Amino acid sequence: MATSPDGMDWDLVGVGTNAIFTAGAAGNGRLVAASSRGVFLSTDGHNWAKAVTVINGFNDMDFGNGLFVGVTSGNTVSRSADGSTWTTTTIAAVSTALTRVSFARDRFFALAASTPPQLSQYYWSTDATNWTGPVSLNTNGIQKVVWGNGTFVGLNMQLSGTIYWSEFRTSTDGMTWSAPMILPNHLISDIAFCGGQFVAVDQLEQVWLSPNGTTWTNLAAPELFAASKVATDGNRLIASGLGGRIVGSTDATNWTSRTTGPQNSLVGVTRFGGLFVAVGGNQVPGGGDPYSVPTAVTSTNGRDWAEQIPGTTNALVAVTAGNGRLVAVGNNGVIVTSTDATNWSTVVSPTTIPLWSVAYGAGQFVAVGGTNHATIINSPDGVNWTAQSGVASYDPLYAVTYGQNQFVVVGQTNVSKLATTLTSADGLNWTPRTSTAANNLRSITSGNGLYVAVGDRATLVVSSDAVTWTNLTPATVINWRGVAYGNGWFVAVGSPPVLYVSTNGVNWTLRTALNSVTLQPLCNIVAGDNSFFLLGYGAEVIESGLFNPPAPQINLGLRQTDRTFLSFTAAEGHTYEIQSADSFPPTWQSLMTVTNASATTTLPISAATNNNARFYRVKLVN
Repeated sequence: MATSPDGMDWDLVGVGTNAIFTAGAAGNGRLVAASSRGVFLSTDGHNWAKAVTVINGFNDMDFGNGLFVGVTSGNTVSRSADGSTWTTTTIAAVSTALTRVSFARDRFFALAASTPPQLSQYYWSTDATNWTGPVSLNTNGIQKVVWGNGTFVGLNMQLSGTIYWSEFRTSTDGMTWSAPMILPNHLISDIAFCGGQFVAVDQLEQVWLSPNGTTWTNLAAPELFAASKVATDGNRLIASGLGGRIVGSTDATNWTSRTTGPQNSLVGVTRFGGLFVAVGGNQVPGGGDPYSVPTAVTSTNGRDWAEQIPGTTNALVAVTAGNGRLVAVGNNGVIVTSTDATNWSTVVSPTTIPLWSVAYGAGQFVAVGGTNHATIINSPDGVNWTAQSGVASYDPLYAVTYGQNQFVVVGQTNVSKLATTLTSADGLNWTPRTSTAANNLRSITSGNGLYVAVGDRATLVVSSDAVTWTNLTPATVINWRGVAYGNGWFVAVGSPPVLYVSTNGVNWTLRTALNSVTLQPLCNIVAGDNSFFLLGYGAEVIESGLFNPPAPQINLGLRQTDRTFLSFTAAEGHTYEIQSADSFPPTWQSLMTVTNASATTTLPISAATNNNARFYRVKLVN
């Protein structure tokens, strides 16, 4: 999710679950978010805890009269004062599912979003326990209710195939409603009261304004395209929607787009001196992301990223470093270069064919690609490029690496139903190799005297020389998208999100920790100095655990009451050995081992006998 203290500067925050969030509300000094895997709560928007009561799949939630109230599919309504402990009430008379809830003035409205005219009704309550209703609407229902200037205003939006419309209603008592004001061909998805007027957002680039809910003025607002929600603190309006869109306004007329940092898919990544450099865009092999635009981002630690201007309007899908220069390639044969990772410039490309990968070695940059046939281009300096002849007979190429003194290229399956594989010592003269892969290969890496290539439908092949290949299948029906080597580990990532690791490239182990972190498609992986980093859609970056985590710090001391206690504070979940010595220099003897469940562990000890002193120490075992 994204958070902001002022509605202008936004940060992305990870909650620690791959659940889909469906509703949220704020009140009683905390934020509460409902998801497909339970309710989460926070006091600062950054640190989140799971609710005590397990409730999955709230359709909607609101806050009022000191209570959070949520509705689930069916006829149940849940309430909570703290967002953690919930009580559920069943409205027995409900004849259709409750899918929306609103708090307006002094009451909650439990609403059905889309019902036939004969079932258009709702229930209301001031305490979310005792509900009054049903209140009949006779025609289409209400999805949202707000209060302002002495009037309740109800909003409804309907879609039926290619036909869609929106409608407003008004009421002075929340019981008797006017006939709906129907607006054909409009998608008005949410409404708020701010600055003495009602403000409704239209996903078709408009905002609707009214002082009374009856007379409306609509204004053009291109920034509100695909905006589905609007909220206010009474002074500022914030609307959000598809593709991470966030826009703000202080007058409901002029809207400004806000960003949460780079949101474009990150597809290619490399190391450049002390930097991580990643590039992305709206086209990757096997699919595209329509909400992503060309981008380049840099980081010194893999955690804090800065977005750069990539110098092109074409999507970038790969980047490499060599000879003090970065080279990124992508759609329409685009090539951009940089010597500092900040200032990028486009150079003349000898092709308009998509380039899927680039590598540096033997004094040459080599980029490969293709759509119907293979494309290989090379450059000694990253600026002046030449297209290689004689490669059009090969199928499209998706990945290139340099290792063990040669380039190795893999790609699409050929007429023999085997993935195209080529090798070259100089990046100029290429030799075809017989692959054992029966599906397209999308990524390749080299390490520990081994090449590992991965691709579609769980295809994974290994070779020590790139001539003779062995086909392995450590998983089923996974489309691998990236593979990397670092610190003695091969790591392969796929889509749907999956992670396998190996120390020898032959025996692979599934790591299930990734399943609880993300649902986003992953595109690539890079090894850092002390961890791996995964990159993918929505500019998501995921870091692995550290290769060499620092040893837990241990604080040891004595406590004296009526007895003597040894007390030590250290990281939880580790095993520690308690040792003692009766001489100095010490000869240590083991007293016991302890696996601590809490940070501080206190143990009774006996006094030394026939000795003037006794020494103790705590040693980390694992």
